[in-house]
Amino acid sequence: MRTEGPDTHDLVAAAFAEEFGDSAVDAVDLEVLRRIHSGDFAPWSAALEHSGLFDKQAMARIVARWRENPESLIAALLADADDVTRRRWSMAWSGLDRPEPLSRIG
Repeated sequence: MRTEGPDTHDLVAAAFAEEFGDSAVDAVDLEVLRRIHSGDFAPWSAALEHSGLFDKQAMARIVARWRENPESLIAALLADADDVTRRRWSMAWSGLDRPEPLSRIG
């Protein structure tokens, strides 16, 4: 089931570009990936709320979409990134999906 309209992703990406400027891509690091992977969307939902582009129902749908597919938030943050950067963070995201080897635990 699609919870975003066809232009919602573009609006979210544009809002992040406006909020964070050129640093939107630079703001993505491993800690950001971990936060998003763990379901912490607060900074990004707050940024969208402050943009005034979305009403409460739209915000609820966007955050629900992020909960279903957190990678959609990463895609919006990296919308203006080059292909190499997007691939690098996609690989890092995939690493978060894998369980840690037992030798690295404890």
